[in-house]
Amino acid sequence: MSKPSSSAYVLAYETIRDRILNGELEGGTKLTEERLAEELGVSRTPIRESIRRLEQEGLIKKKRVVKPTESDLRHMFQVRMIDPRRTCH
Repeated sequence: MSKPSSSAYVLAYETIRDRILNGELEGGTKLTEERLAEELGVSRTPIRESIRRLEQEGLIKKKRVVKPTESDLRHMFQVRMIDPRRTCH
């Protein structure tokens, strides 16, 4: 399996993450790879990889958005301040 385009992956990851954190994608929202790929103009591969990473970070569970707690948001902000490269793979 080939690695997704880095720029498409970063775009997908950051867009989905930001939509979750700003409330545009509410807790409980089911994420559909096909719809997100079409909205963002990328293939499903970077969407799938982004969803996996967001699951590891605790923002998505079983392809549904988890509403982050204030503590979650604070922790994520602190991690990003310590290592800003963490937002990109």
